[in-house]
Amino acid sequence: MDSASSPVEPTIRIIRSARRRKSVQGRLKGDVFEVRVPASMSQQRANMMARELLGKVQAKTVPAVDLEATATRLNKKVLGGRASWTSIRWVTNQNSRWGSCTPAEGTIRISHRLQKVPQYVLDAVVVHELVHTFVPNHGPEFQRWVAKTPLVERAQGYLEAYGRWGEN
Repeated sequence: MDSASSPVEPTIRIIRSARRRKSVQGRLKGDVFEVRVPASMSQQRANMMARELLGKVQAKTVPAVDLEATATRLNKKVLGGRASWTSIRWVTNQNSRWGSCTPAEGTIRISHRLQKVPQYVLDAVVVHELVHTFVPNHGPEFQRWVAKTPLVERAQGYLEAYGRWGEN
């Protein structure tokens, strides 16, 4: 990875609050990491806490898998190039389903909740949605195509458990 494509370290902005007594809170807003600290905290301590908190936030942030590359790979490998789509993207407004497809438009949306799952699980969901681009229902033909996905039954079990108990 060259420097042109490496992520930019966010600017830290420390916001002092007279209402805060002990707690420190931070959140990323674009390329600025805002950290709220008690007004009485020393600048040195506030800087140290801000860097520590930023490190924790960055450690939890998983880089999003390139869905376009994943879909292209799976379409070729699993579906023999049969699927056709115009866009595939992560979305944050799907909390009751893993993915969705609008066959008439060729658009595929994948829930952001899948950004931390194993690759074989994401692959199964992507193949499921890719198949919808040429088989709009869940009938026998659809099931035959989806069954070609490596580890599909294991992925379905993972998703069932993940949906029931979450990330814990």
